Amino acid sequence: MKLREYRGFAFMFTDAQRDQLIDILGRQDDAAYGFIEEVRINFARSCHMINDRQDDPPPTSAECKARMTHALKAATKLRKILSTCDDDGDLQQFTEAISWSLSVNNDNVPEYSDLNDDASRDAELDLECDYDDMASEFIHRIVSDLNIIAFALAPYVDNFRSAPCGRPQLSVQVSALEPIVWSYWNHFGVFPPYGRDTKFQKFVHTLFGYANIFQARWDKGIIKAIENCKKQGPI
Repeated sequence: MKLREYRGFAFMFTDAQRDQLIDILGRQDDAAYGFIEEVRINFARSCHMINDRQDDPPPTSAECKARMTHALKAATKLRKILSTCDDDGDLQQFTEAISWSLSVNNDNVPEYSDLNDDASRDAELDLECDYDDMASEFIHRIVSDLNIIAFALAPYVDNFRSAPCGRPQLSVQVSALEPIVWSYWNHFGVFPPYGRDTKFQKFVHTLFGYANIFQARWDKGIIKAIENCKKQGPI
């Protein structure tokens, strides 16, 4: 799984930018100044999120389906191989291979220098048996987990529907905008108004313009972010 690194930094508004945001809100009170300050504190993360996805966009829904389908086939195939191993044949080979790898990569091998030859051989044999048991348990656990993965993915892949073009970009916008919506609620006690040409829409356009982020479909992202926050309820 790919992890996207974020290193926080403080985004600083100039006096002119702060005044412009206040003018857009149409109010000069503690709530407005508190809202702008809270947005400023969290703004860098939202910018990073959008810029990161612009440079390395997430997979489209069609790519997600293809990868899930591949994972389903791989899980089904590997489960079939491991679950049909012959106890006296390839299962033993699988077990020995995994057992050997566990022993070779174990950094905490016991010291037997203080034991006599017979005791040392017995201790080493016991350790080999432990590795064999671990390998056998590992194989059975993998078969069980693969069965769950295949069972869970099969109906989802069969009923998967590709999202409209632009969906990944929209989802990133929504994630970046939701903290701003919550800040609005925290300071004004209401959610921002829906629709185009609202003060909140102009605020968002202006805000991200300061970071030279100009995105298409902002209106849908704003509406979806507000809807998501309303469904979650006030925090």
